[in-house]
Amino acid sequence: MDMSQPPAVRLTRRLTFAAGHILARPEWDESRNREVFGACLIHDVDHRNLNRDVPWLMGCLPTPENVAMAIWSRLEGKLSSARLEKIRLKETENNVVEVERR
Repeated sequence: MDMSQPPAVRLTRRLTFAAGHILARPEWDESRNREVFGACLIHDVDHRNLNRDVPWLMGCLPTPENVAMAIWSRLEGKLSSARLEKIRLKETENNVVEVERR
């Protein structure tokens, strides 16, 4: 393989869960943790009614494509050491939506 032009590497990670979590360092106050880690997306939506309980989806019809676009908007520019390439949201076995960078 000619390494003068190394290939692009894309890492994909699939997560399936039904539990929320919060990224935080216990020695920091809430303000500092939010500044460094941001609001946890999973915590916001896990076991929530997307129509009533998720402030950043208020006024949005929560179809899979709209939720995927809203997730993209929340993550874009927030990953300091990576570039967001794709959001894949699986609503059911039959309903999957992907949002990709062009």
